[in-house]
Amino acid sequence: MTRINLTPWREERRAAQERQFRGVLVAAALFAVAMIGAGHFYVTALINHQEARNQMLRNEITQIARVEREIRDMERAEVRLLSRLESIRGLQQSRPDKVVALDTLVRLVPADVYVLSLQMRDNNFTLRGNARFNHTVSDFMRELRQSPVFNDPTLRVVQNQRVGDNVPVSNFELTVSQHGGARP
Repeated sequence: MTRINLTPWREERRAAQERQFRGVLVAAALFAVAMIGAGHFYVTALINHQEARNQMLRNEITQIARVEREIRDMERAEVRLLSRLESIRGLQQSRPDKVVALDTLVRLVPADVYVLSLQMRDNNFTLRGNARFNHTVSDFMRELRQSPVFNDPTLRVVQNQRVGDNVPVSNFELTVSQHGGARP
């Protein structure tokens, strides 16, 4: 009987299997490295894309904040303008009232009363002047009280003096309020 030695064949087969295993192992390692690299590149691309979106959102938020500030500034300006406009309307509406008040005042001043100064503040008038007699000032105040334009005449100061050729004169200061928007 012939004997065949199978040992070298087995060793060769084992060596071939080992080489094949090493090749598969190297291929698996290369595949794993390739997959990790591809995953890394993919994740990096996703991160870059998200950062670009975040930056775009930051830019939009900044732009919206700027627009919002401009809108607030415009609203403040609108409030200031409306306030000014309301003041102008009020002045325009009260302008005829002042003219009527002055016209009525001129008509009510008696012949013996001399108005030396007139001050207007809001709806209040302050008159300083001279009168020949005290009762003339009283008549003037009565006329003011009965007028549809004025109310609450108040005599603040009355001084009796003699001037010139010993002529009696009453210096007076009188305040009177105008009715709000009243017309004769």
